[in-house]
Amino acid sequence: MRRLTVLLALLFPLVVVGTGAGATQGTLTGQVIARGTGLGCLRESCWKPAPKVPVTILRDSRVVTRALSGPDGRFGVVLAPGVYTLRAPGLWVLSPDPVARASGSMQATVRAGRTTRLALVIAPRTTPVPGENMLR
Repeated sequence: MRRLTVLLALLFPLVVVGTGAGATQGTLTGQVIARGTGLGCLRESCWKPAPKVPVTILRDSRVVTRALSGPDGRFGVVLAPGVYTLRAPGLWVLSPDPVARASGSMQATVRAGRTTRLALVIAPRTTPVPGENMLR
C-alpha cells in the first residue's frame, strides 16, 4: 500500500498538469535503473532503482527541462509533442552503433494526450558496455 501511495503522489502532479493542457501535450515518464557491482550481485539482483539521478531532456540540442529521479528511480514530465533526447550520467545505451553508444543519450517520441514510458539504464564507469572492446 505504501508503494502505491508513493507512486500516486509522484503521478498526481502529472495528471493535474496534463489535464489542464488538454490533448496538446504528452507525458514522458521513466525509471532510472542502475547496475550494482561487487559480490552482492551473487546473492540478489544487480539491477535496482536509482534515486536522485539528474535526467536532462533536450529538443533540437536545447535543454527543455530537467528531472530528478525519485526514491524509486522514477521521473515524469509533461511536454509538447515531438522527439526529445534524454541524457543521464552513466547512461548505458544498448545499440550496435558505436556512435549511439558513445553519445550517452537516447531518443523518445512524445505524442499529444499519450504517455511515453522509458527505462534508462545507468552503469558504473567500470562496467563494460556490451560489444565494446574488452582488451583496451
